[in-house]
Amino acid sequence: MDLQSRIAEFRRASSATARANVLRRLATEGGPEVEALLMEALQDPAAVVRYTALSVLESRGTYDRDTVVRALGDSSKMVRRLALRLLQRWPDPAFLPIVTPFLDDEDLGLRLLAMDWLFVLGEAGLPYLQALQEDTMFSVRIKARHYVRDLRRRFPTSRPAAPPPAPSVPEPARPTPPTASWRESLERLPIVEGADSRLLIERILQEGGEEAARALIHFLEDPRWNRREMIVQALRSYPHFPSVYLHPLLTHPLWYVRAAAIELLGSFQDPVLLEHATRLAKDPNIEVRRALVGALRHFRFEEDARLVLEVLARDDHFLIRRLARESLIQLRQTSSSTGPEPGLS
Repeated sequence: MDLQSRIAEFRRASSATARANVLRRLATEGGPEVEALLMEALQDPAAVVRYTALSVLESRGTYDRDTVVRALGDSSKMVRRLALRLLQRWPDPAFLPIVTPFLDDEDLGLRLLAMDWLFVLGEAGLPYLQALQEDTMFSVRIKARHYVRDLRRRFPTSRPAAPPPAPSVPEPARPTPPTASWRESLERLPIVEGADSRLLIERILQEGGEEAARALIHFLEDPRWNRREMIVQALRSYPHFPSVYLHPLLTHPLWYVRAAAIELLGSFQDPVLLEHATRLAKDPNIEVRRALVGALRHFRFEEDARLVLEVLARDDHFLIRRLARESLIQLRQTSSSTGPEPGLS
């Protein structure tokens, strides 16, 4: 199919997925017509098309600062995240009024990306990062402290920020500060990627023990799925993990934190999960409900687990219904196979 045919296919497609697929196929095509189509796609009503267009511009290296700045105002969180990452190409103090509002965004991923941009900006971003060192989000605090320490080394003449005013109400209790032997590893974790993350998590647990395990719980707020999965696997295999520290996460505002807590509590067969199961079965996020279905499979002989699975078997989403019904079949098979043999009382 030639270029003109693909452009016509894009404009003819009624499905957002089809339009996005056309853009991906055009990623390696040259010429001003492709660039014009990508710019047109940035105005598409479907977020997946706008995100794909910006991603293709990134892969081609043809995006400019005006395009990125406009994308920062997109209605889609996915597009804003990508645009904020691309803006690191232009660490200009003139963009501070545009970037700093993201520091208070309800989306943790956008907050962390804004912090990354401030770090790349350098000395001008230091005061904003200093102000985040006592943020309520653990992952924000730990990244801010790491960035501040690094920037102070690079800019030793910068004045430290004034200490924040004393809070009017006492702050909630936090885990005991990590010991010096693994504090540095813990602070490096937000900026380490790939297989190094897994090795670092293992090292933190080996050196810090239960205290380190408690500290790692806070990293379940990380918006990166692969990072959260590494932490879940590490905590699941940790012997005698104090699951009581996971209980508050069942009401955490971030859906993926709730889902991770459910997965861990299920693997530990913590009965507290059953106390919250009826409420969690009505969670608005499908991933939370899916995690609950998987977790309830660990409670093979609990009537409460079966009752909640029966509720989930009538869920509005077909995937949850199917998984819940499969779990119920497994529970019934387990129950029948472990029951008393005929003729025995």
